[in-house]
Amino acid sequence: MTTNAQSLEWNAARHLQSGSESANSSPRPPKIGTDDGISNRVMNVLLIIFMLLTVGLAVASGAVADDVKYRLLIRQSMLDIDQLNYEDALPKLMEVFAVDPENANVTYMLGLCHLRGTGNFHQAAFYFEKAAKSVSPTYLTWDLEERSSPVQTLYLLASAYESAGAFEKAAVAYQTFLAFGAEEGAQKLSPRVTAMIQRNLVHCQMQATEEFPVAIRVVQ
Repeated sequence: MTTNAQSLEWNAARHLQSGSESANSSPRPPKIGTDDGISNRVMNVLLIIFMLLTVGLAVASGAVADDVKYRLLIRQSMLDIDQLNYEDALPKLMEVFAVDPENANVTYMLGLCHLRGTGNFHQAAFYFEKAAKSVSPTYLTWDLEERSSPVQTLYLLASAYESAGAFEKAAVAYQTFLAFGAEEGAQKLSPRVTAMIQRNLVHCQMQATEEFPVAIRVVQ
């Protein structure tokens, strides 16, 4: 026969057992990488994607900063050239040229700096040659987006050749400039300017003939 004390102990034991069973049957909190369905491999991929996005944003922000920097250099160079400060513009343009050598507007301005600033006519011709490959009749002078060169690049190239003593090349460049101006839709040269260029052309032809007694090819 059980006593009251024994009954209380049994009831307490049963209560504790049932509580333990109910606690064991309740869902456990998920563990990342195991019970929530996200594997370690997926987590690694997500981390890599996040890192790549972070690096990409950093690179993009750096590229934007560089773009702003080079725009400012071009703008300052334009102002220097407008005020005839060619030697001040030269190092700024060289910095832009180092990262964007195919920008004909930059090479055109570099040619100006050497032709009218340093007096290095061979360097002037070098840059004008590059700029002359992208001559455009719709060239915009103060446009920072402009990547072509003005039509007058052809005349300046001829002038640089002539000053450097390359008379045959100068004669061809003068002829090219006159032919370009005669095209339909091109800005017409005044009779006075045309006569001046023709005199320069004849002078270069004569000088070239004296140095190299051969016929100069005429650009049609």
